[in-house]
Amino acid sequence: MNHPNLSLALGLIMTLALAPALTLSLNLSRQAPASSSFPSYVDQPEREQQTGTQWDALTSGTVDHMRKVYGTLATGIGIAAGASLFTMATPLVGIHPLIPGIASMVPLMGLYYTSKHTHSMMFRTGLYAAFTGLSGVAMAPLLKFALAVSPAVVPQALLITTAMFGTMTALSLLAKPGATLRWGVPLAGGMLVLMGAGVASMFVPITSAWYPLLHNVYLYGGLGLFTLYIAYDTQKMIDEYEMGEDDHLKHAVDLFLDFKMVFSRVLILLMGRSD
Repeated sequence: MNHPNLSLALGLIMTLALAPALTLSLNLSRQAPASSSFPSYVDQPEREQQTGTQWDALTSGTVDHMRKVYGTLATGIGIAAGASLFTMATPLVGIHPLIPGIASMVPLMGLYYTSKHTHSMMFRTGLYAAFTGLSGVAMAPLLKFALAVSPAVVPQALLITTAMFGTMTALSLLAKPGATLRWGVPLAGGMLVLMGAGVASMFVPITSAWYPLLHNVYLYGGLGLFTLYIAYDTQKMIDEYEMGEDDHLKHAVDLFLDFKMVFSRVLILLMGRSD
């Protein structure tokens, strides 16, 4: 892309988006308490002795929970898309994306530090809607520029991201139960590296020999990292449900962040190809 100033701005937007994702990856590493109303938890040694795939091990309760999670995820993506369209059609598109980006972390943290036992479902659903809506507002400047580059890149990026999401979800379900949960620590380490590259790229001059390296690590490394996170979060959702954590809103947020991070990078890559 031959837009250095815009490239810096996009790097700033994407770096801010990493902050909630990193918070979630660290916050959700703790295990949920067991509950007698859910299947008993199978520890790692027993899990390794299991045969068959994750799909074969799914219970009817887990399937119902996954349907609820994916329905909530689709609703969140729709809210984000609607918020982006509204923002692009109004003077709100001129607001610095850092403002809605930072604001989105408030309902995000609210979701992760509340539960159905402490707050009503209506309140927490409102937090989810606020988070996804503000995320859409923060993405509006990038989407508007992408449409100016080529009107086809946004639907193309959406189709590619959806295909990647579906592929990684299928792979996680065809893998052995708990196989992708081993990726947790390496993925968290990759997240720290990625965040460091994003922050460093804001302070390294574009003319520096380091800038292309940092940019490629952030863009291509981030695409690979969050693609793997889709498979990891899918099995983590199943694992946590079996341990008693049936909060579909938290699980939908995990997958929403994965989808958003992959989509933004696919979109930037398509913009570079069309530029």
